[in-house]
Amino acid sequence: MYPDCPIPEAITRILERRSVKAMDLSEPGPSQPEIEALIAAAVRVPDHGKLAPWRFITIQGDARHHLGTLLSSRWQALHPEAIQAQLNFEAARFKRAPVVIAVISRLKPDHKIPVWEQTLSAGAACQNLILTANLQGYAAQWLTEWYSYDEGVASAMALQPDERFAGFIYIGSSDEKPAAATLLLFRSAGSKVEPQRHSAGPGSGPGSWAAARARPRRRANAASGLSARL
Repeated sequence: MYPDCPIPEAITRILERRSVKAMDLSEPGPSQPEIEALIAAAVRVPDHGKLAPWRFITIQGDARHHLGTLLSSRWQALHPEAIQAQLNFEAARFKRAPVVIAVISRLKPDHKIPVWEQTLSAGAACQNLILTANLQGYAAQWLTEWYSYDEGVASAMALQPDERFAGFIYIGSSDEKPAAATLLLFRSAGSKVEPQRHSAGPGSGPGSWAAARARPRRRANAASGLSARL
Protein backbone atom coordinates (compact mmCIF):
# COMPACT_ATOMS: atom_id res chain seq x y z
CA MET A 1 0.00 0.00 0.00
CA TYR A 2 1.21 3.50 -0.79
CA PRO A 3 1.40 5.57 1.29
CA ASP A 4 1.79 2.90 3.93
CA CYS A 5 0.23 4.95 6.74
CA PRO A 6 -1.14 8.40 7.60
CA ILE A 7 1.06 10.90 9.47
CA PRO A 8 -1.36 13.05 11.52
CA GLU A 9 1.49 15.00 13.12
CA ALA A 10 2.66 16.26 9.72
CA ILE A 11 -0.86 17.30 8.79
CA THR A 12 -1.20 19.19 12.06
CA ARG A 13 2.09 21.01 11.38
CA ILE A 14 0.86 22.03 7.92
CA LEU A 15 -2.41 23.30 9.39
CA GLU A 16 -0.42 25.37 11.89
CA ARG A 17 2.01 26.79 9.33
CA ARG A 18 2.38 30.56 9.14
CA SER A 19 4.53 32.73 6.92
CA VAL A 20 7.02 34.78 8.93
CA LYS A 21 8.09 38.10 7.44
CA ALA A 22 11.61 37.98 6.04
CA MET A 23 12.60 40.93 8.22
CA ASP A 24 11.73 38.86 11.30
CA LEU A 25 13.88 35.87 10.36
CA SER A 26 17.25 35.28 12.02
CA GLU A 27 20.01 32.73 12.53
CA PRO A 28 20.26 29.83 12.56
CA GLY A 29 19.29 28.82 9.08
CA PRO A 30 19.33 25.41 7.44
CA SER A 31 22.64 23.54 7.29
CA GLN A 32 24.00 22.34 3.97
CA PRO A 33 22.51 18.83 4.37
CA GLU A 34 19.18 20.44 5.29
CA ILE A 35 19.35 22.68 2.21
CA GLU A 36 19.99 19.63 0.06
CA ALA A 37 16.96 17.96 1.64
CA LEU A 38 14.89 21.07 0.92
CA ILE A 39 15.79 20.96 -2.77
CA ALA A 40 15.15 17.22 -2.92
CA ALA A 41 11.68 17.82 -1.46
CA ALA A 42 11.05 20.80 -3.74
CA VAL A 43 11.21 18.66 -6.87
CA ARG A 44 8.70 16.11 -5.58
CA VAL A 45 5.87 17.95 -7.28
CA PRO A 46 3.42 17.21 -10.08
CA ASP A 47 5.34 17.56 -13.35
CA HIS A 48 3.22 16.78 -16.41
CA GLY A 49 5.52 15.45 -19.12
CA LYS A 50 8.45 15.08 -16.69
CA LEU A 51 9.96 18.33 -17.96
CA ALA A 52 11.51 19.42 -14.65
CA PRO A 53 10.39 23.00 -15.44
CA TRP A 54 12.29 24.58 -12.56
CA ARG A 55 15.75 25.10 -11.15
CA PHE A 56 17.10 26.57 -7.93
CA ILE A 57 19.74 29.05 -6.80
CA THR A 58 20.78 28.96 -3.15
CA ILE A 59 21.80 32.34 -1.75
CA GLN A 60 23.70 32.32 1.55
CA GLY A 61 26.83 33.68 3.16
CA ASP A 62 28.71 36.27 1.11
CA ALA A 63 26.44 35.66 -1.88
CA ARG A 64 23.74 37.63 -0.05
CA HIS A 65 26.04 40.66 0.02
CA HIS A 66 27.03 40.35 -3.65
CA LEU A 67 23.44 40.04 -4.84
CA GLY A 68 22.42 42.86 -2.52
CA THR A 69 25.00 45.08 -4.20
CA LEU A 70 23.45 44.10 -7.53
CA LEU A 71 19.98 45.09 -6.33
CA SER A 72 21.22 48.40 -4.99
CA SER A 73 23.00 49.28 -8.23
CA ARG A 74 20.01 48.24 -10.33
CA TRP A 75 17.63 50.28 -8.16
CA GLN A 76 19.84 53.32 -8.55
CA ALA A 77 19.88 52.84 -12.33
CA LEU A 78 16.09 52.63 -12.38
CA HIS A 79 15.61 55.46 -9.87
CA PRO A 80 18.41 58.05 -10.17
CA GLU A 81 16.63 60.15 -7.55
CA ALA A 82 16.91 57.41 -4.92
CA ILE A 83 18.39 58.49 -1.61
CA GLN A 84 21.14 56.57 0.17
CA ALA A 85 18.76 55.05 2.69
CA GLN A 86 16.82 53.42 -0.13
CA LEU A 87 19.99 52.06 -1.70
CA ASN A 88 21.10 50.68 1.65
CA PHE A 89 17.74 48.97 2.05
CA GLU A 90 18.06 47.28 -1.34
CA ALA A 91 21.61 46.20 -0.55
CA ALA A 92 20.41 44.45 2.60
CA ARG A 93 17.39 42.64 1.15
CA PHE A 94 19.00 39.21 0.94
CA LYS A 95 20.50 39.60 4.40
CA ARG A 96 17.07 39.45 5.99
CA ALA A 97 17.38 35.66 6.26
CA PRO A 98 20.29 33.23 6.65
CA VAL A 99 19.27 31.33 3.51
CA VAL A 100 17.33 32.38 0.43
CA ILE A 101 16.41 29.95 -2.32
CA ALA A 102 15.47 31.40 -5.70
CA VAL A 103 13.03 29.21 -7.60
CA ILE A 104 13.25 29.67 -11.34
CA SER A 105 10.48 28.59 -13.67
CA ARG A 106 11.94 27.09 -16.87
CA LEU A 107 9.29 27.22 -19.58
CA LYS A 108 9.24 25.26 -22.81
CA PRO A 109 6.71 27.21 -24.90
CA ASP A 110 6.91 24.85 -27.90
CA HIS A 111 6.25 21.71 -25.87
CA LYS A 112 2.87 20.01 -25.99
CA ILE A 113 2.52 20.45 -22.22
CA PRO A 114 0.73 23.80 -21.67
CA VAL A 115 2.93 26.59 -20.35
CA TRP A 116 0.42 27.20 -17.58
CA GLU A 117 0.92 23.66 -16.25
CA GLN A 118 4.70 24.12 -16.36
CA THR A 119 4.33 27.35 -14.39
CA LEU A 120 2.12 25.70 -11.78
CA SER A 121 4.78 23.03 -11.25
CA ALA A 122 7.31 25.73 -10.30
CA GLY A 123 4.78 27.23 -7.91
CA ALA A 124 4.30 23.82 -6.33
CA ALA A 125 8.07 23.61 -5.85
CA CYS A 126 7.93 26.90 -3.92
CA GLN A 127 5.19 25.52 -1.71
CA ASN A 128 7.14 22.33 -1.05
CA LEU A 129 10.10 24.43 0.05
CA ILE A 130 8.18 26.41 2.66
CA LEU A 131 6.38 23.31 3.95
CA THR A 132 9.58 21.28 4.20
CA ALA A 133 11.39 24.16 5.91
CA ASN A 134 8.59 24.22 8.48
CA LEU A 135 8.87 20.48 9.03
CA GLN A 136 12.61 20.96 9.56
CA GLY A 137 11.86 23.48 12.30
CA TYR A 138 12.46 26.70 10.35
CA ALA A 139 10.25 29.64 9.46
CA ALA A 140 9.96 30.87 5.89
CA GLN A 141 8.38 33.41 3.57
CA TRP A 142 7.78 33.18 -0.17
CA LEU A 143 8.45 36.58 -1.74
CA THR A 144 8.68 38.02 -5.22
CA GLU A 145 9.11 41.81 -4.85
CA TRP A 146 10.24 44.08 -7.67
CA TYR A 147 13.49 42.28 -8.53
CA SER A 148 11.60 39.11 -9.48
CA TYR A 149 10.18 40.97 -12.47
CA ASP A 150 13.19 43.04 -13.46
CA GLU A 151 14.98 42.12 -16.69
CA GLY A 152 18.27 43.58 -15.47
CA VAL A 153 18.31 41.41 -12.37
CA ALA A 154 17.27 38.36 -14.36
CA SER A 155 20.11 38.94 -16.82
CA ALA A 156 22.68 39.48 -14.05
CA MET A 157 21.58 36.20 -12.46
CA ALA A 158 21.96 34.40 -15.80
CA LEU A 159 18.31 33.61 -16.44
CA GLN A 160 17.58 32.42 -19.97
CA PRO A 161 14.89 33.97 -22.23
CA ASP A 162 12.28 31.36 -21.26
CA GLU A 163 13.07 31.52 -17.54
CA ARG A 164 11.54 33.70 -14.87
CA PHE A 165 11.55 33.86 -11.08
CA ALA A 166 8.71 31.97 -9.46
CA GLY A 167 9.79 33.36 -6.12
CA PHE A 168 12.47 33.78 -3.49
CA ILE A 169 12.04 31.59 -0.42
CA TYR A 170 13.52 33.27 2.68
CA ILE A 171 14.34 30.71 5.40
CA GLY A 172 15.55 31.15 8.97
CA SER A 173 14.48 31.02 12.60
CA SER A 174 11.76 32.97 14.35
CA ASP A 175 11.20 33.75 18.02
CA GLU A 176 7.45 34.16 17.66
CA LYS A 177 4.70 32.54 15.67
CA PRO A 178 2.38 34.94 13.81
CA ALA A 179 -1.24 35.07 14.89
CA ALA A 180 -3.66 32.60 13.37
CA ALA A 181 -5.27 33.64 10.13
CA THR A 182 -9.00 33.66 9.47
CA LEU A 183 -9.98 31.29 6.70
CA LEU A 184 -12.91 31.87 4.40
CA LEU A 185 -14.23 28.47 3.45
CA PHE A 186 -16.45 28.19 0.40
CA ARG A 187 -18.64 25.16 -0.05
CA SER A 188 -20.80 24.89 -3.12
CA ALA A 189 -23.30 22.36 -4.41
CA GLY A 190 -24.97 23.22 -7.67
CA SER A 191 -25.40 26.99 -7.92
CA LYS A 192 -25.49 27.77 -4.19
CA VAL A 193 -22.30 29.02 -2.53
CA GLU A 194 -22.12 29.75 1.19
CA PRO A 195 -18.98 31.19 2.83
CA GLN A 196 -18.14 30.08 6.36
CA ARG A 197 -15.53 31.73 8.56
CA HIS A 198 -13.51 29.79 11.09
CA SER A 199 -10.19 29.91 12.87
CA ALA A 200 -7.19 28.18 11.33
CA GLY A 201 -6.31 26.67 14.70
CA PRO A 202 -5.09 23.07 14.65
CA GLY A 203 -7.32 20.07 15.12
CA SER A 204 -10.67 21.85 15.25
CA GLY A 205 -13.28 23.49 13.07
CA PRO A 206 -14.79 22.43 9.73
CA GLY A 207 -11.43 22.68 7.95
CA SER A 208 -9.45 20.54 10.36
CA TRP A 209 -7.86 17.24 9.49
CA ALA A 210 -9.87 15.45 12.16
CA ALA A 211 -13.13 16.93 10.91
CA ALA A 212 -12.28 16.06 7.33
CA ARG A 213 -11.64 12.43 8.30
CA ALA A 214 -15.00 12.28 10.06
CA ARG A 215 -17.05 13.73 7.19
CA PRO A 216 -18.55 11.43 4.56
CA ARG A 217 -17.23 11.83 1.04
CA ARG A 218 -19.04 14.41 -1.07
CA ARG A 219 -20.94 13.52 -4.20
CA ALA A 220 -18.86 13.72 -7.35
CA ASN A 221 -20.80 16.72 -8.65
CA ALA A 222 -20.27 18.80 -5.48
CA ALA A 223 -17.41 21.32 -5.49
CA SER A 224 -15.49 22.84 -2.63
CA GLY A 225 -12.72 25.43 -2.50
CA LEU A 226 -10.65 27.20 0.08
CA SER A 227 -9.68 30.83 -0.03
CA ALA A 228 -7.35 31.97 2.71
CA ARG A 229 -4.93 34.69 3.56
CA LEU A 230 -2.10 32.87 5.29
